[in-house]
Amino acid sequence: MRIVNLSTSKKECVKAVYILSPHLFNLYTEQIMRQADINDMGINIGGRDITNLRYEDDTALLSDNLTSMKRILHRVNNAGQQAGLLLNAKKTKVMHIPASKESSNVEPDIKIDRTSLENVDNFKYIGSIKTSDGTCTKDINTRIAMAKQGMTATGFIQRNDDDDDDDDDDDDDDDDGGGGGGVICGHSVTEDGSNDDSTRYL
Repeated sequence: MRIVNLSTSKKECVKAVYILSPHLFNLYTEQIMRQADINDMGINIGGRDITNLRYEDDTALLSDNLTSMKRILHRVNNAGQQAGLLLNAKKTKVMHIPASKESSNVEPDIKIDRTSLENVDNFKYIGSIKTSDGTCTKDINTRIAMAKQGMTATGFIQRNDDDDDDDDDDDDDDDDGGGGGGVICGHSVTEDGSNDDSTRYL
């Protein structure tokens, strides 16, 4: 490789720890997608055909029919091989979102170099769970479970509005009107200041 008047040797790879690694990989995969020539296929969104979604080394190929999906995958695979990149059939999954209940039982048979790809009903992409029924239920439930787990691990925080007055009114608790009541993370705190035994504090 020659840059201006300087020469450097050609390397086989760039280590992932280098700051330029993701940028170089994005440029490389962009060139592969252009070489694949798949712009006339995919899913039409807002008058534009979308054939792929890419984030770092994760790529999702999109199509509105089985024939088009096979063509897209075949062209991307060929363009990748010419550039020295191979698709990993074991890590490549296929998810079919049926247009009707009648077609929901049909599993597409898509292959890469004679290797059949696994059909799945959900997969995780950029932290979000995509499902074959087109809903967000599984993703929402997963996020709720993660939030509950996080709250349990860190504990609950209770705020008592009467803490500042404790020093001056130790003998006048009956005149407060019970201003410290509320609901904290699903555990009720009553007006008299008593709380559920399961409530944890920081």
